Amino acid sequence: MSSREFEVEITKEIAPYAPEEELGVYKATRWTWRQKQEAVIKASNILDEEKGLMEMNLVDFQVQQMLVCVKPPKKLEWNEQRINELDTDIGDTLLALCHKVNGTTVSERTDFLKRSASIKDIPG
Repeated sequence: MSSREFEVEITKEIAPYAPEEELGVYKATRWTWRQKQEAVIKASNILDEEKGLMEMNLVDFQVQQMLVCVKPPKKLEWNEQRINELDTDIGDTLLALCHKVNGTTVSERTDFLKRSASIKDIPG
């Protein structure tokens, strides 16, 4: 397994309240630059096209990242709805796996929140 791919086995010890079908081995593969840009677009709303201002929903971005990067156990259908309904312990574990495989730092994951706050300060 390369450094571009990590896997984790989700067991009842990790996710005691998860449904049985969500347990198993998940793999995360590093996304491409284009996949990341498409996730940003899908998770964003344009506020002002002329000024190039947009607002990104962090949860939608994380869902898109998991959709692109995570390969679930074969028995599990993988789509946005499934990710939205994942057991919280599984979701948190898989999101951490995505951050590990993509090498994102805490500041990268929260940087847009700081920028969004400053949007209010822009006149016009």
